[in-house]
Amino acid sequence: MRATTLVLAGLALAAAAAAEAPVLPDELVPPVQVGMTRPAPPPPPRPSPWSSTGKASAQLINVSTGNADTSLDPTIRSTTTSTTYVVSFEGSLMWRVEPHSIEQLLKARWGRSNSDHQGFSENTDELRYDGIYRHAIGKPHYLYVAWGAETVFTGPPPSDYRLDPVTAKASSGYGQIYEDVLPVTSRLDGRLGARAQKSWGEFLTPEQRHWESGAEAFLRYEQTPFQHDGNMARFYAQYEGFAEFNDLAHFTNLITAGATLQMLRYVAVDVRLRLYYETRPKEFGDPTPPGYNQWSVRQETLVGLTYIW
Repeated sequence: MRATTLVLAGLALAAAAAAEAPVLPDELVPPVQVGMTRPAPPPPPRPSPWSSTGKASAQLINVSTGNADTSLDPTIRSTTTSTTYVVSFEGSLMWRVEPHSIEQLLKARWGRSNSDHQGFSENTDELRYDGIYRHAIGKPHYLYVAWGAETVFTGPPPSDYRLDPVTAKASSGYGQIYEDVLPVTSRLDGRLGARAQKSWGEFLTPEQRHWESGAEAFLRYEQTPFQHDGNMARFYAQYEGFAEFNDLAHFTNLITAGATLQMLRYVAVDVRLRLYYETRPKEFGDPTPPGYNQWSVRQETLVGLTYIW
């Protein structure tokens, strides 16, 4: 009886001591005990290698031109000075798994104008696709393979053929890219390489239809000073140059630039500029054919509904 009493008393004392013992915080508990008392948190989800951006709009624009009637650039040549409505789409799709990345861009713009009450006619016409594969070889350097095509929805009168003319191209070379080097979101991309291209079109000359190979240069800068709660400002400027290997004095220059200011969620103001210059090929003698050795210009001011994502 006495032994039983002593055992019960010992158990009561042990229970009281356990109840009064302090509980150690998790950071002081040995790892084995933590694993036994609390499951480990799941690993963070892996970010998707895919990303995309886009812009769709329906806008009114004021267009002014210079030497558009003789321009060798189809987009500028299809332009007249007028007030126009235009619908457009610009989208990009990016896949990136270091050191590889693939970027694809699609740009489509079409508009009609009514000049001097003569009825509606096309005044804005552009369809362009560009793709590029980059292989990083240590930031900011990369090697690339690029491809693309450019045309218009409706060709020049009187035939008005669809997708006429068409220019397809492929290139490869070396480039550098710098991202967010300024306090604002920014990107500078430049590259040099070799390109092969060919054009098809009803009204192109035999010289304009043959295969061309040469050196290409590309430079693009884009910046987003702010983007918050439906308000956004964006700017870009781009240069594309090409010179044939067998006639380096014959080169083309295409400069495009634009700025977007969106102060309301679905209303934006856009300003766009496109300039084109092509020197005379050596196979063309004097006098210089129309369109060569002169700048052609297209400038636009747009206001309207815009959705950006």
